[in-house]
Amino acid sequence: MGNARAAGFGVMALCCACCCAVVGWNLWRFHVGLSKIREKDLSFLPSPELAGLLCLGNRNTMAKLRWIDSFAYFEYQLDRHDDRVPGGGQAGGMQRLYQTLITLDPHFQSFYEHAALNTGGVHDQNSVALGFLIQGIGEL
Repeated sequence: MGNARAAGFGVMALCCACCCAVVGWNLWRFHVGLSKIREKDLSFLPSPELAGLLCLGNRNTMAKLRWIDSFAYFEYQLDRHDDRVPGGGQAGGMQRLYQTLITLDPHFQSFYEHAALNTGGVHDQNSVALGFLIQGIGEL
């Protein structure tokens, strides 16, 4: 009877130690770094025509995934206000990004709204923002 209790206590102590180790391991990543907003530049932003070819028929899905990824670029723009992208020409990164998204999925209303907000509100390019809104009204 004594050996069974000791074995049960040992198993219970082992389970508690494993649980503490798992919880500590999962909490460690929150302890190490400070919380920081994710931001990134558009190091790869294909032209709208090339993006249509690269999506391999999944235009809608690619547009939504690229849109989700664009929120980190939006945070980057709020901090730096540098809208230049490699191969962008005269169009800035926001303008080229939203041209690509609209080309991939022209029937998604939020692309036009966000394009107007980001180009007009962040970069003060009101003529570009108005162009996106006119394009959205014409398409929808």
